[in-house]
Amino acid sequence: MNNTEECVQRAIKALETTMIGSLSKFENVFGYLWAHYKDNADQLTEQEAYFDNMWQDVRNNILNHGNKQKRLLEEDLTKILSGNKNTRYNYRFPVINKDKENRE
Repeated sequence: MNNTEECVQRAIKALETTMIGSLSKFENVFGYLWAHYKDNADQLTEQEAYFDNMWQDVRNNILNHGNKQKRLLEEDLTKILSGNKNTRYNYRFPVINKDKENRE
C-alpha cells in the first residue's frame, strides 16, 4: 500500500469510527426508550416498539448519509493526493523574491 492509499484509508477509518461511535453514544443514553438492552425484541412494549422503529429509521438514514460522504471523501482525497489534474481546486502559490524587490 502506498502513502496515498494509506492516507485515504486512515481518513475513511476515522470517518467510520466517528459515525459508528456517535451512534453508539446515542444508543447508550437514549437506548432505554426502545429497550436497546433487552435480550428478546419480541417482548417490547408498544411504546418501545414505536421508538425502536423510529430509531432504526434514523440510524439507517445516518448510516446512508455517512456512507455517501465517505465515498465522496475517498474520491476527493484520492484525486488530490495522487496529483490528478481534474481536481475541483487548484492552488497556485506565487514565489516572490524579497531580496530582488528591495533592490529595485
